[in-house]
Amino acid sequence: MTLRPKPAHQRDEWHRNPHRRTNARKALGRATTWPTTCPGCGRTLNPFDDWHLGHIKDRATHPELMWDPNNHRVECADCNRKAGGRLGRAIQLGQVSTPPRPGGGRSLEAAPAKQAPDPPRVIPPQTPEKAPVSHGTPLPGPEPQWEPESAQIADLDWLADLADVPDDAALPRAMSAPHPDAAGSLGAEFEAWVLERTGVRLRWWQRLAARMQLQVNSAGELLIREVAESTPRRAGKSVRLRSMALWRIGQEDRFGEQQLVLHTGKDLPICKEIHRRAWPLAESWGWSVRRQNGNEEIETGQGSRWMVRGRDSVYGYDVTLGMVDESWGVPPVVVDEGLEPALLERVQPQLVLTSTAHRRATPLMVDRLNGALAGLGVDCSTLLLLWGAGRDAPVDDPRVWRAAAPHWSEQRARMCADRVARALRGESSPDDDDLDPVEAFRAQYLNVWPDLAAPRSEGVPLLEVGELDRWARPGVAAQPAAVAVDSWFGDGFAVAFGWRVDGGLLVGVRRAASIVDAAGMVRAAGGGPRVLVGRQHSEDAVWSGLGVEPLRVSGRVAAFGLRAAFRAGGLWHDGGGLLSGQLEGLMVARVDGVDGPRLLPGGRTDAVRAVFGVVQAAAAPDVGAPGWFSAGGGRA
Repeated sequence: MTLRPKPAHQRDEWHRNPHRRTNARKALGRATTWPTTCPGCGRTLNPFDDWHLGHIKDRATHPELMWDPNNHRVECADCNRKAGGRLGRAIQLGQVSTPPRPGGGRSLEAAPAKQAPDPPRVIPPQTPEKAPVSHGTPLPGPEPQWEPESAQIADLDWLADLADVPDDAALPRAMSAPHPDAAGSLGAEFEAWVLERTGVRLRWWQRLAARMQLQVNSAGELLIREVAESTPRRAGKSVRLRSMALWRIGQEDRFGEQQLVLHTGKDLPICKEIHRRAWPLAESWGWSVRRQNGNEEIETGQGSRWMVRGRDSVYGYDVTLGMVDESWGVPPVVVDEGLEPALLERVQPQLVLTSTAHRRATPLMVDRLNGALAGLGVDCSTLLLLWGAGRDAPVDDPRVWRAAAPHWSEQRARMCADRVARALRGESSPDDDDLDPVEAFRAQYLNVWPDLAAPRSEGVPLLEVGELDRWARPGVAAQPAAVAVDSWFGDGFAVAFGWRVDGGLLVGVRRAASIVDAAGMVRAAGGGPRVLVGRQHSEDAVWSGLGVEPLRVSGRVAAFGLRAAFRAGGLWHDGGGLLSGQLEGLMVARVDGVDGPRLLPGGRTDAVRAVFGVVQAAAAPDVGAPGWFSAGGGRA
């Protein structure tokens, strides 16, 4: 089939090396001090924004600098695309040509004559072996905060076997990092259980999702309370939900109580289909199956149940695992007022929201994905798993299909090629409920969500107006009891100090422009204090000789912990604007999450985390201190 030809400037050496281009972008992201400014339009960019790798000297006129890191710069997506458009027009006008190179590639050079246009591009059916490599293809939008190829992840014994991404899989477009308190995962045990009991060998992405969802601390307790998961259609979400539900209701002994899995979604028939396929298995294990329409249940011999209920029938249960399928069509009230309150009093409960994109999505899934994207590194109890393409990614590019799919196959390649060809001809599929066939393909098979950058609904302030002023007092002691350092995606460093005064603690925060400056401030404080540094910076050589300990605390725990400590008395701050600015800018959701009150995303918390680290570090076992030294993330 014949589709639109790819622009000539997108067939050069730069675009034929997706792995090298991706690595160059990652290196630029690590070397950039965030936030930064787009040199083209002056827009402020953060690491999770839609930014591209641009060139200071255009690769058309300076191809020898194409891969030179000193010639790379951060640009917003719009400016980078405009630069690409200018390059394409230059090729069309004959100012730049793309002569053939050995092996069929092209390079950009000055040309005296205009080149003849290339014939239209033909997309043959793809096979897994011939399909472009998925996990090296960059896409517009947020980059993964965690990547299995990184050395530090390969060193985690509970994830190391997933570090090698197979050819039929793709990395998530965005995913939460491992929980800072994670000592392991029940995921491998879950995979073995599923294989032994159901005969299903889980796909790589399903194994990854299970490992991340079932992270546990040193006491073996689940750390993830909410999962926001989104993949294109036909990825295997139903198998993952069915496997997790069956495993969970068989874990009464592990969790010490009967398990209740409540399964709802946009349409009851969708949920029933997942449930129905488990009936023969359940009966072969001696479990009872109830098939009554609208009251489908599977019950174990110990009384644990997996129930299917309509979205208006989720109230009044005590739920240990809530599952919401096709969440794009579920009103927020179903979760906010139905499922979440039902999870609050259970042992290690979890809420899983899963869905493919849809242009008519309710705020539920869009808000959850936005919150998870903005909260990467802040709310560690929420797990984000997002596969898909950028909104502006071309729908007719097999590399885009490949990168958006968590699982790739020859059948999927043929289906995508067929669907795209029909969509570009204006034909719709009987399965599509979107009148625009191109947008239907973009949502269903590239998983492009609407408004995935819109602000979330307004909450309530963490602190009352002027409340923090009541705990300000001047004066410090000469020697701090503890020092903590943290940063916000590399955008400067917050250095917090804690001085013991009058049986309590006085805290203050200073800003350091770089890690070297932060280390200098710590050394200037003199010997003696405990020093905590954020995990991502704690192994830097600048801390040599300081006996640094890793700072492991989420923004949510730190914010609610500090609020509780200040209100309990015996904790003061020196009146600096850095801490007060961050604390007073934090907003709390009007409806509690699975494990209590939750912060709305968007607020910076590096100073908050550093100060809470000081509070924790100052509570040495041999030092008497008020009860707030053990403050956590509760409801105070």
